[in-house]
Amino acid sequence: MKRIHALSLVAALLAVTFPVHADDTAAAVARWDASWAALKDCYNGCHSVIKKGGKVEDRTYRVWFKKPMNLRSEVVKGNRSGDNGSVAVWTGGDRVTGHQGGILAGISLSLTLDNPKATSIRGGTIRDLQFGRMLEVIHMWLNAKAKTTLTSGTVGGHAATIITFTSDNKDFIAGNNNIAKDQFAYDNQVNLPLQWQSWEPDGTQAVDSSYYDIKVDIGVPDSAFQVKTRMTPP
Repeated sequence: MKRIHALSLVAALLAVTFPVHADDTAAAVARWDASWAALKDCYNGCHSVIKKGGKVEDRTYRVWFKKPMNLRSEVVKGNRSGDNGSVAVWTGGDRVTGHQGGILAGISLSLTLDNPKATSIRGGTIRDLQFGRMLEVIHMWLNAKAKTTLTSGTVGGHAATIITFTSDNKDFIAGNNNIAKDQFAYDNQVNLPLQWQSWEPDGTQAVDSSYYDIKVDIGVPDSAFQVKTRMTPP
């Protein structure tokens, strides 16, 4: 079992970078693809701040994942009504099951992935919490032949490789939820994400997500993907 020890949520957001000379984009992405391909299951914490039009969504999650497409998220703390204690489970397909927190916890829900009750304020879905989704976005940028910068540095105390994509193509940006810049930081030891940040064309930060307490191949049980199962972080 591989571990990334807990990061301070503040420290996780700090990165010091300098140019990479010994590596290139293709080699870096190949390492990340290989790490994801080898992974069977994982657990991680996630702190995500998402902004749109003056609105802010701030959530801290616990996330369990098991291949092929099983994901459970629990909101430990959030700033939207019904956030705290809410549970969502996705096992592939176009629906998510779960319940809200608080007094609504006893009401089971089965919603389409794009239902506003199941999405972020920018329309992001539970799929965005799994590390494979980040690789899909990275490959989308690469296929678009966008400007790409690879740097190395430290993110939350971990040696990291940081890949940044930018575009000024209005059609591409419109089709990318008004995101003109994405930046991903990957831990150099286990080749899994530490951070995902996004910006709109005017420089407004839209997404700032950090990942911590990552534990790989711990034998996540199938029961984790039943909404009523009570889970304890490993």
